[in-house]
Amino acid sequence: MEKLCFPRDTVIRALSIAQPYATLMFHGKIETRSWNTNYRGLVLICSTQKPCRDLFQFSGRDQIEQIHQLLDDDTFTDLHGFALGIGELYDVTPMQKEDRQKAFAEYSPRLYCHHYRNVIRIEPFPIKGSQRWVILDPATLDIRPYTKSASLAVGP
Repeated sequence: MEKLCFPRDTVIRALSIAQPYATLMFHGKIETRSWNTNYRGLVLICSTQKPCRDLFQFSGRDQIEQIHQLLDDDTFTDLHGFALGIGELYDVTPMQKEDRQKAFAEYSPRLYCHHYRNVIRIEPFPIKGSQRWVILDPATLDIRPYTKSASLAVGP
């Protein structure tokens, strides 16, 4: 697959999300954060080095089964410390009770919903990310659309 090309002035920011929530971004998840942002644009979606410590704490017991059904055979959930996809952050709103289901998170009035669109999988590559923004130079990235035939080798 050909490398994705971006205009010279394109800004891409990276954001690390714990698994399985990083992979849920490909299933329409609304990402929640404790912080607002004025940034709108491309975001490289990365998985953290370690998975979520307590799904029950973040999602609640009633959403755990839905998460497992959505991700049952999704090999991306096994990838930690990888860039997994790219999408467009187009809006940020204070969390509402009705956002809970699509956010896979317990409602909190202190959270912000980061709304993404056009989220696509890419060929995973190792990356050291941050749970805050990391600004990337697209010219230095080898971002390719995901093809199922590619190997998903995880670690040494």
